[in-house]
Amino acid sequence: MRILLCHLSGSLQGKTQPFDSGRITFRTSEECDVRFDCTLDTSVHAIHADLSVEHGIPVLRDRTAKCLLFVNGVRQKEAALRDGDLIQFEEAGPESASG
Repeated sequence: MRILLCHLSGSLQGKTQPFDSGRITFRTSEECDVRFDCTLDTSVHAIHADLSVEHGIPVLRDRTAKCLLFVNGVRQKEAALRDGDLIQFEEAGPESASG
């Protein structure tokens, strides 16, 4: 399943990333798929979230243990994503749209 992420704000603003893998990691550490700049995106954690495809549905999970992930403005520990959903990494953190 192809997943497209359009980064709307933060250090990745203006970039679009396509993914064909079944798992996507969101972090500030070097070994990840979506790497935010920890000096600019201070609200993003070293291990923030994972997205996996389960039964054809992309599922986003918070990995901070603090529930610092928002989908369409609602705090989520886990959410099934649809095209156009807005993902935010902490309340004032960077935003991305799924596609």
